[in-house]
Amino acid sequence: MRKAIYYTLLFLLVSMIGALAAQTINSLTHATAETSTMVTIGGVIVANVVVFIIFIWRKYCPVSRYYVRTKPWKVAVWCCIASLGTIIPSVWLEEHLSFLPDLSEGMEGMLGTPLGYIAIAICAPVCEEVVFRGAVIRALMNWRQNWKLAVVISALLFSVAHMNPAQMPHAFLLGLLLGWVFIRT
Repeated sequence: MRKAIYYTLLFLLVSMIGALAAQTINSLTHATAETSTMVTIGGVIVANVVVFIIFIWRKYCPVSRYYVRTKPWKVAVWCCIASLGTIIPSVWLEEHLSFLPDLSEGMEGMLGTPLGYIAIAICAPVCEEVVFRGAVIRALMNWRQNWKLAVVISALLFSVAHMNPAQMPHAFLLGLLLGWVFIRT
């Protein structure tokens, strides 16, 4: 459990350092709104790349080409379909939990650029998978040898790591699904 918490905190620390560095650069340069958005996107990408490198280099997340060589295309297609299946329950939760504050104001500006989509839709999810499915869930499996508990705790840490109360229910559901897929494959 300590390792899982350590991995989560390391992920959050590097992410916060990236955000703080971007904020500092924006403040020191008196950046325009457009430049500020690009610097923030750069901070997100750099932080995710740094986390990815740390987790692979330190072997917190073992990587093997074997599984990819088996061409698991069926699994990939079903994962995409299942992920789409989380949208309806997530929208329902969002409607019924509308009292949760939404702290994602800065995201809209980032999604206004192609590089922002790369940062949020590719870099961040790949990094999160390395951390939460590659390292955290493995550490939890070693801790208790109970895959169900590992998936639930990993999903909980995954949702908390998003640091946006409005996103947490969806992140938790998605974390459950991705954890289950990870264990099954």
